[in-house]
Amino acid sequence: MQEDAEEGPAADVGHPRCPPVLDLRVPLGPVEAVRTVDRVWVHRWSVRPGLLPLRRLGHDRILDRPTVGYVFDVESRAGAGPLRVGHKGAAALEPENTLRSLARAVELGCDVVEFDVLELHDGTLVLAHSDDLFEVSHGAARGRVRGKSLAALREVAPELPTLDEALEQIGRSEAVGVQVDLKGGGFEEGVAAAIRNHGLIHRSIVSTFHVPSLLRLARVEPALRRGLTYPVDRHELSRRKVLLPAAIGVAAALRRALPHSIAGLLARSRASAAMLHYSVVSASAVARAQSHGAAVFAWTVDDEPLLERMIAAGVDAVITNDPRIFDRVG
Repeated sequence: MQEDAEEGPAADVGHPRCPPVLDLRVPLGPVEAVRTVDRVWVHRWSVRPGLLPLRRLGHDRILDRPTVGYVFDVESRAGAGPLRVGHKGAAALEPENTLRSLARAVELGCDVVEFDVLELHDGTLVLAHSDDLFEVSHGAARGRVRGKSLAALREVAPELPTLDEALEQIGRSEAVGVQVDLKGGGFEEGVAAAIRNHGLIHRSIVSTFHVPSLLRLARVEPALRRGLTYPVDRHELSRRKVLLPAAIGVAAALRRALPHSIAGLLARSRASAAMLHYSVVSASAVARAQSHGAAVFAWTVDDEPLLERMIAAGVDAVITNDPRIFDRVG
């Protein structure tokens, strides 16, 4: 903790009360703000952190908004919950990874909208969960995605958006952050450039299980937040009923080991957040990650009892296909 009389942009803003002050002279995005402002007053200055932390955490007001940055004097509500993250937009309610789905997530009060990004062979970045055309076209066609042009894909998937279109739409909502989940590697620079061009660096986090991608992002755009997805489930075994018992057993073993391994995983990947499947989340793993300066996102949580478990474990954000569950949990 530091006194607010120190030099810097935040020192110019005073307050009649003198609660504990946490002075963070670094660019902060939605991830770090969840934990650092918990039950303390914060004077924070950064280049462009965006407005995301103010809304969901119940902060009072913006005192000043200078041309070079924003100065906040804020207080969080006791018991403020985790960030609400819409998975593929609001995938339970609208076709996933479409502009309609992203808009629905914003409409339902999500703090962050998550979507998947895939690179086509010609370099175009589109919102797609996989290279499976049946999935991307929502059952209209079969085949592969990456080898086709955007025009050809839109013949069978007319709502398929590009990354630029998604960022432009979300960028119009100042209080909403972005989570870009990479489906593949080798196009990290393109993703970082698109986020930068839309002025969303400090409102965004890029996630992947692919450690080389995170390291590459750290080099090309250090200010961009990076999330390590864990565990790797390339074949989505947990969604295959015949393999579910085996997947549950593996998850239980990973959950027991994670408090001891998560610090090393974060350090090796240079990640600022851990994107954990709910099955491996525990209070001890969350606390361990947070003690190393990383936020914890839990995915994918689609029912109220599970949401309550994640809140009890202390996660910083919950990713869901149906954002309405947050309003059903007090």
